[in-house]
Amino acid sequence: MLNYIKIENFRNLVKNKIDVSSRHIILCGENGQGKTNFIEAIYYLIFAASFREQKEEFICRNQEDHFILFGEFSQQKDFNDRLGVLWDKNNGKRIVLNGLEIRDRKELVASFPCIAFFHDDLQLIDGSMERRRRFFDQILSLISPSYIDSLRRYKKVLRQRNLVLRTNQNSMLDVYTQQLLDVGLVLMQERAKMTVLFQEVFAPPMLDSSNLDIHCLYQPNWKLAEKEEILKVFSEKQEQEIRQGVTLYGPHRDRYMFSFRGKEASHYLSLGQKRLLALCLKSAASLLFYQQSHREPILLLDDIFLELTHAARERFLSHLPPYQQAFFTFLPQELAHIQLDSPLIYFVKEGKLEKYER
Repeated sequence: MLNYIKIENFRNLVKNKIDVSSRHIILCGENGQGKTNFIEAIYYLIFAASFREQKEEFICRNQEDHFILFGEFSQQKDFNDRLGVLWDKNNGKRIVLNGLEIRDRKELVASFPCIAFFHDDLQLIDGSMERRRRFFDQILSLISPSYIDSLRRYKKVLRQRNLVLRTNQNSMLDVYTQQLLDVGLVLMQERAKMTVLFQEVFAPPMLDSSNLDIHCLYQPNWKLAEKEEILKVFSEKQEQEIRQGVTLYGPHRDRYMFSFRGKEASHYLSLGQKRLLALCLKSAASLLFYQQSHREPILLLDDIFLELTHAARERFLSHLPPYQQAFFTFLPQELAHIQLDSPLIYFVKEGKLEKYER
């Protein structure tokens, strides 16, 4: 649980130390006042990166040259972790955990599990296949930090192989093809196992909350299981890859399908049903993490209830997976309809957070 967060020069947020020592935190305010910025500050503290994928200089408040985030987490009895992320334009980013500098963000994933729900999660249903792959890769990285190493290795070899294709260094092509195959098969096996586990936790709440029979299917780009067969396909595609200067075959082109009556669900669902499906995907990710690690994550839920009826909101909240702490954002008119146990409520206006009593 995050006990407090100190914020300096982050987005429009006023410099402050904010007490968040409650299981439920509600951020209430009109649009554009800083609710999502506060969620982003927590996300950045935990992941040392923004979900908005912007350069750090654009995150600084009022064109300052640095920002600082610092938080205290209750992890074990009689021990609190202290985490800080500092960025300035001259020295870049520093991550400090309990006084020691961290070089690899992978350590944060293992230490501070967090699942974030966003309004644009609808893109998991309607968006690109790359977005779906990234979602499932994030789940695997959270469950198994070693998967991060395999994924990094694959991306590195893929870049090297693409460079060889673009620069006509054909004598090196077989070497990188074999390396791509070795690490790619690891990714494929891990993704296949995870999808089975994911479907087991995803299906029941989806059926209970929406009466929709949705199935998550993994469709690997390498449809053949034997190395020799895959290498044969690479050989057949080699001339085309050389012409295009890009690797056309591999796990970077894997697909995930949300199947409804045997067809892609996004073609048949209403906007509200798509929204609920996106929420259920994130809930299933959180539940799967809990089952595999026996640890409860922090949940960040930002503007996620648009296009949902009050009844659908209540059903979703009743199906939230185990969590240690949850942060919610709501518009003022939504607050009266939300029932959460003993929430700590902040009203957000022009980047300033003030405690609010109902």
